[in-house]
Amino acid sequence: MTQEELNRIKELHSKIKDKTITQKEKDEFVEIFYNNNEINDIAYNAYKEKKFADSVIRTCITIGGIILTDILLNKIIENNNK
Repeated sequence: MTQEELNRIKELHSKIKDKTITQKEKDEFVEIFYNNNEINDIAYNAYKEKKFADSVIRTCITIGGIILTDILLNKIIENNNK
């Protein structure tokens, strides 16, 4: 995942929490995870077909939170090792 994608995930994650995200942005959010093999074809196709869309979004939120937490922890560890 690129730094640009990580920054976009953070931005979109905030919009989801604030309930200000548009459908187009939700689609972009899911697309980022799909393009980076974080969700499989079944989940992606279910989202596109509007089947279990909320579950797929919640899954992406969880995965995104884990990825962002990992990055933050690695930065903390790096700073402590300096």
